[in-house]
Amino acid sequence: LIVTSVTASCGCTVTNYSKDPIAPGANGYIKATFDAGKLGAFVKTVTVQSNANENPVLTLKGTVVE
Repeated sequence: LIVTSVTASCGCTVTNYSKDPIAPGANGYIKATFDAGKLGAFVKTVTVQSNANENPVLTLKGTVVE
């Protein structure tokens, strides 16, 4: 698997991912860090582009509390 890009839906989410090809049976990573600007519920998406047949959209959901 070759991940070519990982794109967040907004500037409040920063992504990082495995840049080297991932061999069958090996592990890679996708990291998304959300910086909340206010309290309350949130839903953010991260789109993964790769050489796979399908490119998933990852969803981050949660609630920021005091």
